[in-house]
Amino acid sequence: MKKFLTIAAVAVFILTLAAATYAVDFKASGFIRVRPTVALNTNGAHLATNAAFDKSAAYVDERFRLQMQLVANEDLYGVIYIEGDSSQWGEVAGGRNAIGSWGSDRPGIEAKQFYIDFNVPGIKDTVPTNLRVGMQWFAIRSHVFMGIDAPGIRLRTDVGPVRVYLNWLKAAEGNTWQSHDETDLYAARVVLNLPDFPVKPGMFVAYWNGNDYPLVAGTQNQRADFYWVGVNADGKVGPASFQADFVYVSGDVDRTSAGLQDREYAGWVFYADANLPVAMMTVGGTFMYATGDDVTDATAAAGDLEHDGYVVPPATEGNPNNMSQVFWQGATNDGIWIARGGNTAGMARTSGTQVMPRYWGGLWTIKGYASIKPLDWLKVSGYAMYIGDTTSDGNTVGNAVTAAGLPEDDDYIGIEVGAIADMKVYKELTYSVGVGYLFAGDAMDSYTGVGTVNDTADDPWAILTQLIYKF
Repeated sequence: MKKFLTIAAVAVFILTLAAATYAVDFKASGFIRVRPTVALNTNGAHLATNAAFDKSAAYVDERFRLQMQLVANEDLYGVIYIEGDSSQWGEVAGGRNAIGSWGSDRPGIEAKQFYIDFNVPGIKDTVPTNLRVGMQWFAIRSHVFMGIDAPGIRLRTDVGPVRVYLNWLKAAEGNTWQSHDETDLYAARVVLNLPDFPVKPGMFVAYWNGNDYPLVAGTQNQRADFYWVGVNADGKVGPASFQADFVYVSGDVDRTSAGLQDREYAGWVFYADANLPVAMMTVGGTFMYATGDDVTDATAAAGDLEHDGYVVPPATEGNPNNMSQVFWQGATNDGIWIARGGNTAGMARTSGTQVMPRYWGGLWTIKGYASIKPLDWLKVSGYAMYIGDTTSDGNTVGNAVTAAGLPEDDDYIGIEVGAIADMKVYKELTYSVGVGYLFAGDAMDSYTGVGTVNDTADDPWAILTQLIYKF
């Protein structure tokens, strides 16, 4: 930590000199947060073979983010964005996401983003066009599709009431003198913004051109092509605000190695959220349905393996239920969803190298929520959410088996209820407490690894607290 503070001080000093020399405005923003958590049967502990099965866990994690912006003028600026994490205080081995060790002096600072953002000169009054070049955050309907830090170029332009985004992301380069081992994602998005019209419809298309799949250096034994098409609308109808999305994915993986079956993918997700003010409160509801695999088709002994579940690009982030305290365990923690059990056809629920169901595939949810701000410094929110399973011939998060040793097929994952209190200590400092409880269903049961014996975990719960300073 001392080394980091020294480096940061030197960086700020140099940037200050640069700002003075070249008349660049220096801006800094970010946050520091500390988050104690106590939980039972989350992070995979609901599985009977997990060492933490039915044992409560307690830990503290911490994160900082610092975004430095160098602004030359209204048409040009650059960004350097860094991050440091401790997944739990008291880590022994330092490194990425593990700087919370005794002594704290660990090489775990991450460069999240560094890019140049500028308006194209000469046409900004006729066809305003902006380019962002470098390592940056690409967000395309991230609550249902993709949000990721990645190298690439984003072009944004306005043509009348239509805003157009064109994106190129480089996922893997391979050998620089070859083109058949590269992987790229290309995406185009349009948003219609009509004056005096309260709804903004939009759509996007994305193409994953995977010459090197999975994203592991030197493989080049699988060829992957994936296509996503999404339509969406955001806006207001009277006092109600809403958001709606539908995304369809189709793809195939040509596995050239001997003995490997090709894979075919076709799935979709629908998402809708609406809320409106009622007296002193805001009330709303969220619905999400994402297709799941048919485990029989996805594990067939011969022929192509067919995946009917909705999938997204590798390593993508985002969350359709950021109020959940247990199943999704907040917007950034890994709740139950990450431990997908053993019945979803050998495809990891989260992956940095292959397409994945992530927060969506194999699940459907319906949630009601409300919030109220009785005092200037206090906001209280509550929710209740039903979580269902859309995987066929198997379960999405549990891996229980029948008496014949085949995967069980259940529909009911559980009902989660919870509440969150956000308290302003200062304008920039907030302390939050969240509690959640999941009444688990049969689709959460798991295989013990002995014969055909299953076990049922105690109902999962979590208490999450957070102290965050935003600047």
